Amino acid sequence: MKAALQERDDPPVWEPRKFPDNLVSGQKVLGDSTYVSVDSVRAGFFFRFPAHVACISGGRVVTWDDIRREKQERQRRQLEAKRRTNAPRQIPVVVWVFYNDPDNFPFYSGWYTYIRGRARRYAGGDEWSINFRGPEWDRPRMIGMVMNAFPVGLLPMEENFDAWMKEFVRTYPWPEKRRREGKAFAWATVSDRRIIKLEPVKE
Repeated sequence: MKAALQERDDPPVWEPRKFPDNLVSGQKVLGDSTYVSVDSVRAGFFFRFPAHVACISGGRVVTWDDIRREKQERQRRQLEAKRRTNAPRQIPVVVWVFYNDPDNFPFYSGWYTYIRGRARRYAGGDEWSINFRGPEWDRPRMIGMVMNAFPVGLLPMEENFDAWMKEFVRTYPWPEKRRREGKAFAWATVSDRRIIKLEPVKE
């Protein structure tokens, strides 16, 4: 009698819901709002799915093949977008060299060189700073390129860049009340937001 009562009082053994092995992609297996993550599918605490099922989204089966195909398609779109972005384009730019006097610009004093397109970078345009922002590794190439495009009698070397900026302002003066500056117009060939060629506008 005691054994019968004890057997009757034992709680039923709970097991995760098991799904058949023949589930296919997109098959409706749970409610429309049900999402079962990849980690939950792997853990198998509440549901047991066959190995080819990756997750459940909107109550429907998503297989590992679905995920691989989606990843490949995403990579294809990214590569296509990168190819379009990297296609060389020629744009008009201005090479702008200026000197910030310490009295007026105590935190950013000294000589600076920018190459600007029709709009500044933060406005969705093109802008490159040669000796202020931008990657250090690309600076020697940019310096050599701008010095070659606008020669002022100095070898195109990083060591001569400060002297080049001063000569550039003397050669291409652009009167401004607050500071010394010079500007010259050029054509820039751009690929992947990098200037690969700079040619002065021929008068």
